[in-house]
Amino acid sequence: MMGTLEAVLATPTPATVIFFHHLCTALPLQHCGSFCFRLPPAHSLIVGSDGKKVTSFWSLDPLREIRLGSDDEYAEAFIEIFTEAVRCRLRSAYPVGSTLSGGLDSSSVACTAQRILMKQAGQCLHTFSAVFPDLPEEDLKKIDERNYIDAVLKNRGFESHFVRADRISPLFELDNVLHHLDEAFFGPNLYIHRGLYKAAHQHGVRVFLDGIDGDTTVSHGWERLPELARTGKWKTLLKEANDIKSVSNSRLSSIKIAWMYGVKPLVPESFFYIRRIMRGQFKPEWRSNTAINPAFARRVGVADRVREETVSAGGSREEHWRALSSPLLPDLLETVNKAAAPFSLEGRYPFFDRRLIEFCLALPPERKFSQGWSRIILRRAMQGILPEEVQWRLTKGNLSPNFYRGLLCFEKETLDEVILRDPSIIEDYVDISALRAAYKRYSSRPMQSDADALTVYCSVTLARWLQISSVV
Repeated sequence: MMGTLEAVLATPTPATVIFFHHLCTALPLQHCGSFCFRLPPAHSLIVGSDGKKVTSFWSLDPLREIRLGSDDEYAEAFIEIFTEAVRCRLRSAYPVGSTLSGGLDSSSVACTAQRILMKQAGQCLHTFSAVFPDLPEEDLKKIDERNYIDAVLKNRGFESHFVRADRISPLFELDNVLHHLDEAFFGPNLYIHRGLYKAAHQHGVRVFLDGIDGDTTVSHGWERLPELARTGKWKTLLKEANDIKSVSNSRLSSIKIAWMYGVKPLVPESFFYIRRIMRGQFKPEWRSNTAINPAFARRVGVADRVREETVSAGGSREEHWRALSSPLLPDLLETVNKAAAPFSLEGRYPFFDRRLIEFCLALPPERKFSQGWSRIILRRAMQGILPEEVQWRLTKGNLSPNFYRGLLCFEKETLDEVILRDPSIIEDYVDISALRAAYKRYSSRPMQSDADALTVYCSVTLARWLQISSVV
């Protein structure tokens, strides 16, 4: 291990880049591949006396497009590929388990797996769900998906298990997590997954299915709206905006929806930059909601990295390809696989099946978003497989209330120690005064300070990593 954190940043891993960018910015991360020194996905490495050669053996084709005759044909093609993506991941000499949050992704995986297991071997699928019964009612409205979970479990063929995630600290067994991951990480909800992994291990499960990142593979399809504006298809854009208003019962006008989701994304970033200057907001964008040490930020080129992340790829398929090609995805899989391994689990992820990814990327934009519905291809394909209340749900569980409450409730002494009493180990990388200000805001309003909570979480995780590793 190198002697200083700055040396690690000189040859950083994806998780290191993720950690520091989330520490310093609220912007979504899209691109960190130029800083990754691991062998990229779908590449081979040959090392010989004449040197080394890295070769790509597969890549996504952003130009390929599938054209079928009807909505039904697209749905049938999708469910055929998706069913095989699940089936080929069910082979196991031990019981098979799956996450079940009640969301569209995990429910699709669980219901498809249950149908296959029941048909092939008469076996039940173990499901593992996080529940939060002790949270206040206002938080449960955001986070509780028990009704959707129960709707799925009405079908026979499931053996359900529930984990009380409201009793687990977001920093639970942090030293063990850092030992297994062997690096600083950004995973505010990893503690919930570890709770599910532990329960699966206790019930003899060795293969663990997960609906991770179905959002990215299938695509919500919202990029279709700016594409309609860009190509001058205003009538279609307004119709979609009207459908969105109808489906979501939005109080916004159709014109406002068309502007927000269709036209505004096309406005050059320079316009907003000039507007910020005119309003007296002279800080660079990355300095918003951050506690990163400015000197450290300059050394590692944070501003340049953030600038790369904000570059738009163009049309809807290009945006979809960009998301699927992000190095954040292999980093995510590496993190969850390392987290599952101590529990003797092999994580398997049907939405990352190559055939499914290629199919979804090649879909026409109107097969991803249509009639006001995002992810329309998955919804149509799951007809008769998912309960209707899950198939056509608009909402998604928000796990943040449990994180905000748990971090402060379970870990206040740890937070005080790192942030207030002895922050010296992170002062070269973190602006301590800004961190303390963020902690004060978070402590006084834990449910209304999301960026501050993440800043506190990242800083404490970093401090502990530095303490137990040789990176000092």
